[in-house]
Amino acid sequence: MSVVSNSRRFRPEKVAPYFFISPFYIIFTIFFLLPTIASFILAFYKWKGVKAPKPRGWGNFEYLFFKDQNFWETFQNTVFYSAGSVFITIPLALLLALALNSHSLKLKPFWRLVFFSPIVTSVVAAALTFKMILNSEFGLLNYVIGFIGIEPVNWVESSATSKWSVMMLVIWRWTGLTCIYFLAGLQFIDRTLYEAAKIDGATAWHQFWYVTLPQLAPVTLFVCIIVSIGSFQIFEDVFVMYSGNDVPTHAKSMVVYMMERGFNQLKLGFGSSIGVFMFICILVISLFQFRSFASNLDQDARKSFIERILSPIIDFIANIFPIESATSSKKSLSPKIGKYSLNFIITIIGLITLIPYAFMLTSSVKSTAEIMAWPPIMWSKSPNWENVTKLFTEFPASLWIFNSFFVAIAVTILTIFLCTLAGYAFAKYNFKGKNKLFIFMVATAMIPFPIIMIPLYVLVGRMGMNDTLSGLIIPFIAPAIGIFMMRQFITSVPDELIQAARSDGAGEFRIFWQIIVPLVWPGIATLAIITFVNSWNSFLWPLIILRDDLNYTIPLGMTEVFALSVGQEPQYGQAMAFATLTTIPIIFIFSFVQKYYIAGLSAGAVKG
Repeated sequence: MSVVSNSRRFRPEKVAPYFFISPFYIIFTIFFLLPTIASFILAFYKWKGVKAPKPRGWGNFEYLFFKDQNFWETFQNTVFYSAGSVFITIPLALLLALALNSHSLKLKPFWRLVFFSPIVTSVVAAALTFKMILNSEFGLLNYVIGFIGIEPVNWVESSATSKWSVMMLVIWRWTGLTCIYFLAGLQFIDRTLYEAAKIDGATAWHQFWYVTLPQLAPVTLFVCIIVSIGSFQIFEDVFVMYSGNDVPTHAKSMVVYMMERGFNQLKLGFGSSIGVFMFICILVISLFQFRSFASNLDQDARKSFIERILSPIIDFIANIFPIESATSSKKSLSPKIGKYSLNFIITIIGLITLIPYAFMLTSSVKSTAEIMAWPPIMWSKSPNWENVTKLFTEFPASLWIFNSFFVAIAVTILTIFLCTLAGYAFAKYNFKGKNKLFIFMVATAMIPFPIIMIPLYVLVGRMGMNDTLSGLIIPFIAPAIGIFMMRQFITSVPDELIQAARSDGAGEFRIFWQIIVPLVWPGIATLAIITFVNSWNSFLWPLIILRDDLNYTIPLGMTEVFALSVGQEPQYGQAMAFATLTTIPIIFIFSFVQKYYIAGLSAGAVKG
């Protein structure tokens, strides 16, 4: 009798983890793994999406590498965007993180919100705003540089400046996200290391070089990889800034080119070959970064050489951005100068960061003539509130807002359930294949979305979900990063609580629902915020599968409002009104929940 009883008590623990992970892996396999495999296969075929694919062998790659000159130009553009993101965004983000971590900075919560707000701002709204700020005829930037004697520049259209126009937007968007990772890494540095360095007579430069940077090495590697991967997938920034299909070759990214050849020209096999090449590039970049960081950790001689060259510069920077312990009695050189310099520099950078929001807000109540006036009019003398009302009378803006909320909430709820359930299985159960399944799933997080978008488009179409809201929801409810994040949070729950519940006769799902879920609410809130923001701002996938404007979400709706200016009187005011209406509330909400968002984004960098 006891044998039967023990068997019955033992069986749920053996079977439960497979039930917990199966919903996640079913969705993950159908909508991510299979399209990934299909993309690699389709790259060797010629297919227009109607008749059966025809084998082409290496033909797609031969044409891509040896005959397609446009591809190599777009590849060079993408390398430029990626290099610029790494070598400009990362150092700037590190300096901002040091500043936000300093005790000398005033209004720290306000500046954190300022620098982190671009994370939750729709890239479509940001791109439309930057496009107007950089306009060659009435743009604010040309007006500003005119004060120092520089002639107006055709920022967006000129081949000499077009890529830099996109880079301005990328830097504005990515710096805050990158700063969060560095700021989280700084919080995990043992302060006693600085105290020991001071006792040994280390200067601020030596503390920064020999303590801060080595301790941030894992975070820096993580940041370099995600920035490289993200910048290699640049699409919305370029697509929106150039009003869709009018992107010139000298500014076009590989994803834009992939969309053009794969979807617009219906060369699905050729488009897949571009995606495979992107994957290889990202893999090579990631492996190179891993190897570079590993080989540079112990090169003391090289550090000494760099120290001799850069020591005076870094000493100055370290005094502006002091790295001091809260309990330290030793103060940095010229503390007042350093304090005032820090606050002055952060104020300048913060005001520059706020310019797009100020422009967006003021333009939302201007008439077209006021927006296009030269010199620029900062505020309308008679605000045009019709820009807002016309959104709901001439466009289905209310329906677009509803669609965005519905899709974002649905994706968030389903993602939380599937990822928390599977994360619990990986955190608290031992089952056959556990480590291999988890490592494989985490590894797939490095596969960029553009690689799978052509096979996924075909799959969703054959399932009858094209031009539907379900097509925006179901494929994205099983993200690899979500299951990783929830496993990290659930691991901290004491095993004794689970064992006690089992001893009291609680079932496995009841333990999950009544014990695990209440204890990991911070993790659930984190995943909810990240998922909601990503879904709310999604643009590429809705652009691919939606055709009926009644199914549009907010990002597509913005482009619809702005696109009507082609061949007609520009509707700049209405576009800015819609951008303001859908951006400011999200930032307001973000101001209250940013600590959860920051904790979640930091988890992978400092805990993983």
